[in-house]
Amino acid sequence: MDKIQELYEFLKIDTVSAKGRGEEGAKFIADYMNDHGIEAEIIRHKAVNPYVIGEINLKAKRTLLIYNHYDVQPVEPLDRWNTDPFTPTEKDGKIFARGVADDKGTLMARLQSIIDLMKDSKLKMNIKFIYEGVEEIGSPFIDDFLNDYKDRLKADYILWEGAGRGADNSPEIVLGVKGLLYVEIRARTEKDLHSMYAPIVRNPAWEIVYFLSKIRQEDGKVNIRGFYDRVKWLSEDEVKYLKGLKEEMEKALGQRIEDDFMRKLVENPTCNIDGIYAGYTGEGSKTVIPSYAFAKIDFRLVPDQDPEEILN
Repeated sequence: MDKIQELYEFLKIDTVSAKGRGEEGAKFIADYMNDHGIEAEIIRHKAVNPYVIGEINLKAKRTLLIYNHYDVQPVEPLDRWNTDPFTPTEKDGKIFARGVADDKGTLMARLQSIIDLMKDSKLKMNIKFIYEGVEEIGSPFIDDFLNDYKDRLKADYILWEGAGRGADNSPEIVLGVKGLLYVEIRARTEKDLHSMYAPIVRNPAWEIVYFLSKIRQEDGKVNIRGFYDRVKWLSEDEVKYLKGLKEEMEKALGQRIEDDFMRKLVENPTCNIDGIYAGYTGEGSKTVIPSYAFAKIDFRLVPDQDPEEILN
């Protein structure tokens, strides 16, 4: 089986962590590593999906730890897909499947390359691997896992899951990323009612709408008390560096951008609505007061902001 076919077999596995799927993906990785001479182990910890850790110990002086995740985002809405998300399809030299870019493709490319280096005796340092199965749902309990297995994961360097390429096709070096606070807001009554009762009963849909309208202004400013108190604003040197990326970003986007575009993108914490659901959304009409409504919201946080403080 060639390397592309090996990737295809991996892509066929449904590892949507938001729906509790991933065990089969972890087994695929561990088996693949062990079959190719890398000591690998599945570790079930506190998260819904297990971790896979592995090691190539050459008794070298330096050790590189490689991180990737095998879980993927949900595939909905399915009607926006031209092909089955878990049936890898090649078109115009590109592979289409859920997770091929984030992060199964990178995981397999790195693993296959290291196996080739190992076979050719060209590997110059020890390699450790950590593969996570819950990255797409915020990496719950990863702090506990790293603390519990810190001795086995100890390394001199770490390689993160991946990055992009610039407008000139040169690899990007990522200097930092925003943190994440993910919140689901729910409102509920006992049962659906006819809309004739709207003047006298609660409507969970309106309650969600009112709540969302209060936490964020039209210009993007977040109205939560103390939200910006701990924000670590960029230094003058960092701002100068970002200004130098303006031309490259314009090429990537194919349009002109404002001078403060990059600063806003990097420096500002955000509040974003990921999804809203309430009531009847099918064809035709149905006059109903829904008994249930919810919204999913993510906050992208910057250095020194504390997600627990924001949540409270």
